[in-house]
Amino acid sequence: MPAIVRRGKHYIFALAVLVVTGARLGDSHGHRTMFFLGLFGFTAASLACGLAPTGAVLVAARICQGAAAALLLPQVLSLIQLSFEGAARARALGLYSMVLALGVALGQVAGGVIVTLGGSWRPIFLVNVPVGAVLLVIGPRLMPPEPRRSVRLDLPGVVLLPAAWARSSYRWYSAGNSTGRCGRGRPSRRDALRSPSSVSTS
Repeated sequence: MPAIVRRGKHYIFALAVLVVTGARLGDSHGHRTMFFLGLFGFTAASLACGLAPTGAVLVAARICQGAAAALLLPQVLSLIQLSFEGAARARALGLYSMVLALGVALGQVAGGVIVTLGGSWRPIFLVNVPVGAVLLVIGPRLMPPEPRRSVRLDLPGVVLLPAAWARSSYRWYSAGNSTGRCGRGRPSRRDALRSPSSVSTS
């Protein structure tokens, strides 16, 4: 399985640096519109990941998938805030939190089962395609449109935030390599071979 599938760092990076921008786009262009645009992008990127012929294509598709998720996720909380009030809003937020928790808990297990049954890593991406397609068909019928507000997009912030994240991530990774711990609090293979006792004492 390619390292990008195991680590997911490109996906997480794109999601983290663009989620604020995704929220602002929802404010300016409509949360419903941005939700379905993000859902379409995530579904298409999942298909591209599952069919990727090379590692470079897979990395690019994962970045697009993270960007689409950054556009999709903020709209969920915004739509809950706009669609519910009082106790109904609390119940909706509780259900949303429960689904997220179950996804984290069961996602790893489900992914392992899919890879085992499918005999490859590709089905873990392709399984998103029919789910996304069904939601794109029935979603617009169930989700009413909401009024839009005029919100200015902070274009300098859109550029500066990813740049700052990229710089800090690179410095963190470089510092980890220079200390022989690869940024993950563990000795590198080179240091472990040089000094076996370091493994037992770390």
